[in-house]
Amino acid sequence: MAAGGTGQEGRVLVVGAARSGLAAARALCRVMPDAPVVLADRDSEPALAAEAAQLRELGVGVELGREDNSLLDGCSLVVKSPGVPNGISLLVEARRQGIPVIGEVEFAWRHLENLMVGVTGTNGKTTTTELIGHILKESGRRALVAGNVGTPLSSLVGEVDGDTVLVVELSSFQLEDTVDFRPDVAVLLNLTEDHLDRHPDLEHYFSSKMMVFANQGSEDVAILNRDDPNSQRPVPGHARQLWFGRSGRAAPEAGGPEASVYLREGTICADADTVGEAAAGLKSRVPWQRAGYQWGDGRKGPGGGEDSEGGGCRTVIEWSRASLKGDHNLENALAATAACLSLGLATGEVAAGLTGFPGVRH
Repeated sequence: MAAGGTGQEGRVLVVGAARSGLAAARALCRVMPDAPVVLADRDSEPALAAEAAQLRELGVGVELGREDNSLLDGCSLVVKSPGVPNGISLLVEARRQGIPVIGEVEFAWRHLENLMVGVTGTNGKTTTTELIGHILKESGRRALVAGNVGTPLSSLVGEVDGDTVLVVELSSFQLEDTVDFRPDVAVLLNLTEDHLDRHPDLEHYFSSKMMVFANQGSEDVAILNRDDPNSQRPVPGHARQLWFGRSGRAAPEAGGPEASVYLREGTICADADTVGEAAAGLKSRVPWQRAGYQWGDGRKGPGGGEDSEGGGCRTVIEWSRASLKGDHNLENALAATAACLSLGLATGEVAAGLTGFPGVRH
């Protein structure tokens, strides 16, 4: 959560008229009504004409078919759509002139005070994002899903109640344009080779994904995949780390991290100590925890919440009872479980959400 604003005066240029850029331009009109806003896109296709007309009615200057450096005249901030490559001349010149260039997610985060769960990774982002949102909503919490999943984060600026938790799917294109972005809970599902047509090399792609953790503090939570070798790299930031694993709690290799949420004999389990510590760190920011709710306070629901093997381990659900199937979805479910438990949900509430999740529409 931020709600710190951009701290900028003068003209704001939005580059890229895709869904995120259009949402950012509208949001700028809401939160910076006195600042001149210009939206530019090198495409001049008639498909953009209707959107351009609507923005002009809001007072936005729309420049289609243009990407020249003169657009920077009098500009104090550039907000960039994730689909626009960083190497275009306009953005290179903006940085040369010392004009801040931020991504649409960074802009939105600066103007939102909501607790935020960020989900990234090469595979499983949409399913996990939707699953976390589903579990929260099924338990009676107010939550919205946004980001790369379909709803631009900036479309929520000035439009959403501050007590609504935002679950945000984040691509590498969105994360590489962040500066101060700091999700309260950040989830990295896995890392495999992808998008090398955009990123110069694999390390740049991996580093972009890891930026989801870069600004986290000691009271934030970072959730990572213990069974993914590429995820076991130095984690930037200072968050409490929760690891999930499909192969039990203990690390398969000596020196590896122990999992806090894991599969044991066909059952998803959670370590009460490490998960409880994570939940305690977030407590003051979680709307339903401000009233004194503690993780595991007895709201167990069907199929979860009992102490099992001792040592503070709690069962969540038998994996066979969950609506999702397959090893890949097991990892998604483990990550979602870790996120929801860190937000203070009871194990039974998580179990109920896992059994009723309808999946993602394609």
